[in-house]
Amino acid sequence: MTATSLVALKKDLKHKYAHLQKSEIRAVGKTDYRNAVVYTKGDVEPLLYKEIVRTDDGGSIITRKALTMTTQAIEAAEILEESTKAVESHLARFHRVADQALDETKKKISQLNDYSNRLSTSLVNLNKVMADERMGKAIENAERIATALKLLDELEKKGSLEKILAALK
Repeated sequence: MTATSLVALKKDLKHKYAHLQKSEIRAVGKTDYRNAVVYTKGDVEPLLYKEIVRTDDGGSIITRKALTMTTQAIEAAEILEESTKAVESHLARFHRVADQALDETKKKISQLNDYSNRLSTSLVNLNKVMADERMGKAIENAERIATALKLLDELEKKGSLEKILAALK
């Protein structure tokens, strides 16, 4: 049911219910001590016959029950419609969050692949450089220079470096 058909049906039922409230309610049976209507077996058949034949939208029991049930059905349909809208909005929000997470994951995977490619290229270049004989000799010379600088530092701390420089002059 659409919202407009629900509104139209609700207006029609309000009109009928207002008519029922204005109409006179007739009870065929007797009342007990609680003022509740009590029917005998002989009262039921004529009452049902009158209810079935009656077409004036009056205040009959069957008509009242039918209107009450219809009103309850409309209320249930409205509740279902509101619940459906709420579920749809939550589902749409869930899809947006999932799409954002998927986009972020794709970006991170792309960055990771890019970094992996850069690292592998750098390692290949490093292997090429390390395989060269000149690089091996340069590393050996750097180690010798580092050792010589350590010895000079120790000599300077002891004060022996100044004596050696004075002797060389």
